[in-house]
Amino acid sequence: MKKEKIQFTSVKIYPVDTESHGIVCPEELLSSGLTSIEGSIPGNIELDMQSAGMVPELFFGTNILCLEEYELYDFWYRCTFRAGEDYDTLTFEGIDTLAEIWLNGKKIGEADNMFIPHSFPIRGLCADENELWVRIKSAVRYADEQQYDVGLWGPSYNAQSVHIRKAPHSFGWDICPRAMLGGIFKDVYLASLPSVAIEEVYFNTESVGYNGATVNAVYDLNIPSTLYHKATVEFEGRCNDAVFVASERIEFKHGMFTFLIDAGVLRLWNPKGYGEPNVYTVTARIKAPSGEILAESTFPFGVRTVEIDFDRKGEEKHFLVKVSGTPVMIKGTNWVPLDAFHSRDVLRMQKALALLDEVGCNAVRCWGGGIYEDEAFFRFCDEKGILVWQDFMMACNVYPSTQEFYKKLQREIPTVVKRIRKHPSLACYCGDNECDLGMFFHHIDPTCYKVTREFIPELLFRFDPFRAYLPSSPYFVGRALAERDENALAENHLWGPRNSFKSKFYVENKNVFISEIGYHGCPSAESIRRFIPEASLWPWENDDWMVHQTVAGGVWFPEWNRIKLMAWQVRELFGKEADSLEELSICSQISQAEALKFFVEYTRLSKWKKTGIMWWNLLDCWPQFSDAVVDYYFDKKLAFEYLKRVQRPLCFMVEDAVGWDADCTVGNDGSRSYTGRYEIFDGLNGRLMAEGSFHSPANQNVTVCTLPLSKSVTSYFILKLTVGEEVFFNHYVHFGGPLKKEEYLAFLDAYRKMQQQ
Repeated sequence: MKKEKIQFTSVKIYPVDTESHGIVCPEELLSSGLTSIEGSIPGNIELDMQSAGMVPELFFGTNILCLEEYELYDFWYRCTFRAGEDYDTLTFEGIDTLAEIWLNGKKIGEADNMFIPHSFPIRGLCADENELWVRIKSAVRYADEQQYDVGLWGPSYNAQSVHIRKAPHSFGWDICPRAMLGGIFKDVYLASLPSVAIEEVYFNTESVGYNGATVNAVYDLNIPSTLYHKATVEFEGRCNDAVFVASERIEFKHGMFTFLIDAGVLRLWNPKGYGEPNVYTVTARIKAPSGEILAESTFPFGVRTVEIDFDRKGEEKHFLVKVSGTPVMIKGTNWVPLDAFHSRDVLRMQKALALLDEVGCNAVRCWGGGIYEDEAFFRFCDEKGILVWQDFMMACNVYPSTQEFYKKLQREIPTVVKRIRKHPSLACYCGDNECDLGMFFHHIDPTCYKVTREFIPELLFRFDPFRAYLPSSPYFVGRALAERDENALAENHLWGPRNSFKSKFYVENKNVFISEIGYHGCPSAESIRRFIPEASLWPWENDDWMVHQTVAGGVWFPEWNRIKLMAWQVRELFGKEADSLEELSICSQISQAEALKFFVEYTRLSKWKKTGIMWWNLLDCWPQFSDAVVDYYFDKKLAFEYLKRVQRPLCFMVEDAVGWDADCTVGNDGSRSYTGRYEIFDGLNGRLMAEGSFHSPANQNVTVCTLPLSKSVTSYFILKLTVGEEVFFNHYVHFGGPLKKEEYLAFLDAYRKMQQQ
């Protein structure tokens, strides 16, 4: 396929108030006398309006609220570009969301889904100079025209989202602002289609054994029938010095066969900590009888099996991830939109991915309120050994079980699945985020929900039948429903009261796998000054702060917002609320860091009674007060530093004492055994408290000593493991009473200095 990205010579955007102007075609717009602003592709209408001075800096103060005025507008793009030849198709990689498209005076089609590319036939329409018109229609007006049945449960502030395939967060969320205008947020391409092409290839690792790996290959070709029984399809996979080749004669455009990758050239893909994440680059070729290559394409392939053993009937409680037969302790995070305006995602992607790797995650959950990430995301996870849990984009609502809605998913899900199924990092699909949870709390039986129980599984059976699938997260079935008991769930989101992070809610929960859990952490004072006006910096009880806690505080709990909760969490840990902006920032970050560290350690110390944790979340998509451990400006909070240590495969941890003695445990979440020395120091004076040797078997915990503690005294300890030239640090704080900020900061300073020695 010949593919060319369009370089637009001009992009104009016309904002059209549809209440005053009933414009339905470009000719009417041109005769209306309406004026335009400069636009950009890729871009977002909101950002173009900001650049043109129509709206102020949207991320500052309460300015984001000004967008509500334009939610019933249509926005028309008028674009010009050059093309050196005629092409077969014009493709929008991302268009948000409801659109009509004209090329050189002819309407070529419509779009209604921002999650997938849209291609339109244009053979005979392209010229040297071309004019493209795109009408982006109001999503709110579309939502207003739909019917909402009683069973379509959802929060009132974003109930508009259930009928339209637009990122749910756009309607407003507790981590995202409401921003509804949309735009052409990805590149636009022209393409010429070849007469012979490799359209689809699907590899599945059937088994891994002592003699190699058995792989199933399925392919779809665009090929003249005159080449049937003559041409061959060939797959050549290369991973460094290891090469495999498999081929067969083409009998039909669709084919499948099984082949063996011999043990001598077998390189397994392993998750982080459990071995090398080996990825083959596979070249697929169609060869003529003469040996001439008629078509060629490449794709990544990792040899591994992934099994998620979870209770599908809700009668027993288990949830375990196995990769090529090895149990994996999951330590990961939730991935949310990179930016509230998705045209800027590409500018933030590499930095965000580097953070994901640096903090030591071996898994990441792509949350169902965002968008499906691009190829760069999955290739990075392939290369770094990071397992991907992929939600389908539905969140916190009950979506329609109608033929009209199914028709939208019938295009979306196969398109997404066929694009990402080739990646070895892709571990599982999940039907939605918290839709079961909403029905559970409203006494609706989720097992009757056909979208995730029937419709999506049927599509997955057609396009990726061997990958694990969870209907919802959390998934309510069996005893959890019958007894109305969240503790009966194997996999759950642990939010609850968000009080003390060592309260009964956290330490006595019976769930096995925690796929969401978080704790608030204030951005640095320096970051806050970038989005809160000077006059509103302190005290925090004002509209500017409230807007930047986004929807949940202002709509759901006006008397108990997340900033007040953040202040109470500081009071819980330090015995008093903060007296200044700087104190709130520092103490809140300490509170969050200790909490997330505790959540991960508690999970690891409960191995295999608990099998994984995916904390919320890595990075903010706009400047806000949230659970993220890195703020919008990429400023790391203290929690990032702590998580980085406790997510390493080898970690020295202290379990809270029941009496006067606390167990000190070396946790090993990996395929390698370790032998070395342990040391425990007083965190304030550096005195050596305990030392000895240890042996840590692969993928096991071992208790090496106990630490005497006084219940009434707050104590700080620095934990150190030495294995050859490698050193692993961690710390433990025994809370004998409220923390003293200056004492904690003195400990933190000593802790960091010891690590630098």
